[in-house]
Amino acid sequence: MVTPKSLLYQWRTEYKEWNNDNILVIDGTIAKRQKLYKQITKNTSVLISYDTLKQDEDTLIKYTKYFDVIIIDEAHRIRNIKNSRKTQPKTVTSLLTISNKIEKRIALTGTPAANQSDEIYGILKFLFPDIFASYYYFRDMYFYTDDIYTSQNTITKCNGIFKPGMKQELLEFLDLISIQRKRKEVMKWLPKYDIQKIKLEFNKMQLEAYDSIKQYYEYKDIICLSDLEQLTCLRQITNCPKVLDIPDNGSKFNYILDYIKDYPEESIIIVSTFTRPLQLLKQLLNKSELIIGETKSSKRELIKQQFQSKRLKLILANIAVVKEGFTLDTADTIIFIDSSYIYTDNIQCMDRLVPVSIDRVHDKTQKIILLLLENSIDEYVYDMVYVKKATSTDIINNYKKYIKERK
Repeated sequence: MVTPKSLLYQWRTEYKEWNNDNILVIDGTIAKRQKLYKQITKNTSVLISYDTLKQDEDTLIKYTKYFDVIIIDEAHRIRNIKNSRKTQPKTVTSLLTISNKIEKRIALTGTPAANQSDEIYGILKFLFPDIFASYYYFRDMYFYTDDIYTSQNTITKCNGIFKPGMKQELLEFLDLISIQRKRKEVMKWLPKYDIQKIKLEFNKMQLEAYDSIKQYYEYKDIICLSDLEQLTCLRQITNCPKVLDIPDNGSKFNYILDYIKDYPEESIIIVSTFTRPLQLLKQLLNKSELIIGETKSSKRELIKQQFQSKRLKLILANIAVVKEGFTLDTADTIIFIDSSYIYTDNIQCMDRLVPVSIDRVHDKTQKIILLLLENSIDEYVYDMVYVKKATSTDIINNYKKYIKERK
């Protein structure tokens, strides 16, 4: 079984509850992993992360003769599959190499396609490599495409619109190979989210920096050399100007500090795509814990346990880190300083609040708060992510038009 690294030991716990086989978790140093591989027999169930599989492909492939089935969790991680091995992420290439040696394959995911329907191809390629041998054949059979002209060449891109009759054909095939369990059907006790979009005003210094970057690509010692740098800088200013050494916490920090003061009884998760604002906020909140990419798995598990047991009431976390493998259903509120460009990442993050059993359901409605600065890049990102569900590429490419319209 292949999982994200942060879920390895959670899966081991679940696996032990349902299966009595010898369970081997391939983790640790290279030397330790090499010793673990030698313990694999026909009666061994192996848990391994995507990253370790990539690193140990040459070793692991020698043991595929012992495996009857390969299962991948969070299967949407392999959606970036194209034909050329040179353009594929090494993780995907290694996974396909290993899986092609094993007869039975199972893919688990709640979000098989994050943005456009053609992203399902990665999972289909994993499950049926002979049938779905070419992404471009699959794309051209099922979807219309757009030609995008650049100064160097022409790029043909899937626009996500099905050709006549092809959507029904693909859905019928998926119905044959899929088992779908909708959460609202299985967990009928689930409460509804109270999603609040809170619009805030700029602080004076914050607005001065924002307008200067928007118009001139610079502010004091800050210089943006590209449109992408400008976009990133504008988002950082709306989140927390201090990230750019501007002596202003910003409106969002002030709101968060006021909220915590007004609701001291609440258990709160504060999330962001950026790490630095969370680190700065941590300095202002003594009784809080930080979960970012650098946080070790053991530390993450300890923080989760403390939060679930109500010994800890405040977590600051990266969206990309906390969106998978965390049950934080004792939370009363989750506050988004900003949102990920990937719609499903935000939804998965919100799902951390979902009670895993009926006895954990809150008596009160859980809140999700999205913080936006009025007349800022926040409103553009919100519209593109939550309303249009655009791809991250489209969000980046189209934002200049948004800026020009508001100058």
